[in-house]
Amino acid sequence: MRITPSREMHDESKVGPGRSIRQSNENVGRYANAKGRTMIDIDNILTAWLRSGEVRDYFTQVLREAVNTELGEIMNGELLDVAEAAKLLSMTEGAVRKASERGQLPCVRLDRRLRFRRSELLALGR
Repeated sequence: MRITPSREMHDESKVGPGRSIRQSNENVGRYANAKGRTMIDIDNILTAWLRSGEVRDYFTQVLREAVNTELGEIMNGELLDVAEAAKLLSMTEGAVRKASERGQLPCVRLDRRLRFRRSELLALGR
């Protein structure tokens, strides 16, 4: 992606031959190269964006909602372990594990443990 260079960037006294300068904070990640063309440094732009308070607040909110949802399901007894799922489905524990490995039973992995949402298992039985 190219940006048309401004007159200010063509001024040799500001850029100089073979040199590049970084501009003010409003142009983070943009600088003039030796030919006076505006270059974009995407790493600096993304780093500045990720460090902004707006992004941090957004990700904090998303993570908080996700954790609260998962904790709510766990606290409400929504997540079943293998033994409880096997009992609900009238299957053996081994059969439940194999079915989840094959993708036949929807499951959630918490570390190395399998957990099953009661609502998803009940929906399969219908």
